[in-house]
Parts: sequence; structure tokens; C-alpha cells
Amino acid sequence: MNNLQADKQPKIALVTDWMTSFGGEHRVLQAFHEMFPDSPIYTTIYNEKELKEYKDAVIRTSFLNNIPFAKKKHQLFLPLMPYAFEAMDLSEYDIVLSSNHSCSKGIITKVETLHISYCHSPMRYVWEGCHKYVKENIPKIPGAMLYAKHMLHKLRQWDRLAADRVDYFIGNSHFIKRQIKKYYQRDAEVIYPPINTGNFAVAEEKEDYFLAGGRLIPNKRFDIIVEAFNELGLPLKIFGKGPDYERLVTMSKENIEFVGFVPDEDVAGLFSKAKAYIAPQLEDFGIVTVEAHSSGTPVIGLNKGGTAELVQDGINGILMKAQTKEALLDAMKQFQETTFDSAKIRQAALKYDVARFKREMHSYIERAYSEWQDFLQS
Repeated sequence: MNNLQADKQPKIALVTDWMTSFGGEHRVLQAFHEMFPDSPIYTTIYNEKELKEYKDAVIRTSFLNNIPFAKKKHQLFLPLMPYAFEAMDLSEYDIVLSSNHSCSKGIITKVETLHISYCHSPMRYVWEGCHKYVKENIPKIPGAMLYAKHMLHKLRQWDRLAADRVDYFIGNSHFIKRQIKKYYQRDAEVIYPPINTGNFAVAEEKEDYFLAGGRLIPNKRFDIIVEAFNELGLPLKIFGKGPDYERLVTMSKENIEFVGFVPDEDVAGLFSKAKAYIAPQLEDFGIVTVEAHSSGTPVIGLNKGGTAELVQDGINGILMKAQTKEALLDAMKQFQETTFDSAKIRQAALKYDVARFKREMHSYIERAYSEWQDFLQS
């Protein structure tokens, strides 16, 4: 908050849903922490062994943090998270900045406090993805399905009311901006997430493999990639872990290699030497797409969601027309017929760097806080 006088610096708190493993939302939280290192971070559950990046931060957790298994199975406590956030006392702060994809938007602030929510997605499992979530995650046993639908119904009602507690929304893409408008009836400004583009570089020469990776879970649709590459017979490397690992390995032919967990410094090498990165999943933004582009690597991705905002067909990748094996096979054929310029791909990706994010966020917060002060004095 550089343009404010030193004696009038607002007191800021950071809020996030949970801190159990590093994901895309934590890249934003990490940037917030670097911007405001003295601001405490409020969250429901914190697994300090998995998130050592915050060892010097002040972390204030909810009552859920003391429940056995909460740090490993935070999903089980979702019905209690609205209560956990409403119980947090943030009355001493002038600004609350939340990094939100679930319940953290529901904190209660005093009238004078400005609440800005950086929204990665409206709560997916109660809105757009609710039917798919029930189908894929709820066991088919008597009463389980009925209970799950009732719980999600109540949570959906709470989430809609909680959204009204936010003073300003920021969406991480235009795709999410439209969802915020649809489900919360609120306007939002778009600020793309921060990417450490400096950690990636263009390789002197590409190697003979394609790349995919991330959390190996059903909704990321790695099965589409496996099915397509089983048919193509082209070399493919898949990095990452997840509950879908065994199923994917079982259905894969010998041309597909699962490399497991890969440290960040080694992931950069995988990106830079790959012919292309494959991303058939529906992304809110698509951090890995920017990481691939930062390595000069084109992306073959779905023509929907955040990926459609990042991939320019024939310039820095190829867009799949549908989330199917057949669409990926068509995109692969188009890829083989297209020439890409790695240097130009990387250069265009630099606009998503961390410094840009911090600069835009500082400017937004200052402007919103000034408007809020004017509103309070009107």
C-alpha cells in the first residue's frame, strides 16, 4: 500500500480455505504472503509438514485443526467449514484478503472492514460440478446419496449467502468471472494468477516425447490422454501422483511412462524438452499451461475454460474441440502439421510473471481501499 501515509497503513489479514498440500491456489497465497509478510494467515487446517514455505508465517487455524486425521482428510470436514470460518474473529483488521475456492469467503467482518476475495472458482462441488461430484465420489449405499445431496443443498444455500459478505471479487480468469456472475450475481475484475516464469527456460533441442502431469484424479481426464496415446504409439511421460494412478498405469501401453512425483527444478526440464504438453482437462485458469509456454513448449488443450484464454490455435498450441479421445487424436494430427516458434511462445508467457501479479494486486487493493473509505464517509 505504497501511496498511503506510514501512520495510516491499514491492518491486513490473509484468509484461505485450507493449507494441507501445495496447489494452484497456494501460489496466490504465497504471493500475498510475500506482499504482506507481517499479515497473519487464517485457515481451517494447516499441515506444516506439507507446506514448509510458510514456516516463518503467522498461521491461525480453526478448531478443525485439532481433530484427528483432519490434516490428511480435510474433505471429510467440509460440512463444518462454514462454522469454522464464521467463528474467526477478524474485527481488528481494516482489510481482509481471501484466496478462495470453497468456504473462506464466508468470514464475518465488521462494517468498516474491506473484504476482497480472489476467487479461483465458485465452490465447484455445489454449483457447476455438483451432479458429477455426487456421481463420482458418493458410495452407492443406502442413505449415502440422499445425505450427500442434502448436505450439498444446505452448503449451496450457505455459499450463496456467504458471497454477499464479500465487498469486491477478483476472478483468476474470464471463465471464472462469468461463473461469479452466474452463481453469485456479482461483478468481478480479472487478475491472472502469478507464475514463476523465471524458473523455466527454452531447451536447446526438443526430445522425442510428449508430456502430461499434475494430480492424477478422474476429473483431470488423464484417461483420454492414455487412450489416445495407446492408439498413437508415441512416447508420453506423465508426472504426478493421485488416486487414479493405478488405474491409469494398468490401462497404459509400453510407450507411456509414469515418472511419479517430480521436484519443481526437474519439472522445468521436462517441460522444456517435451514436444508438447497435453491438457484435456477443464481448467479454471491453467497454471501448467503457462509453465509449459514459459518453457517454449506448445500446449494441446481443451477449447474451454482457462485453457481457451491461454492457447492461441496454431501459435502456442492446438485447441481440442471436445473432451474426448477422438478430439485429442484430431488435435495431435493438426499438431504434427504445424510449426511452432519456442522463443515466441516463451516471450508471450512472460506477461503472467509473479512481479506482474503483485503489481496489479497492489494497484487493485489501493484503489478498492480508497473507494471503500469514500463509501464509509458518504
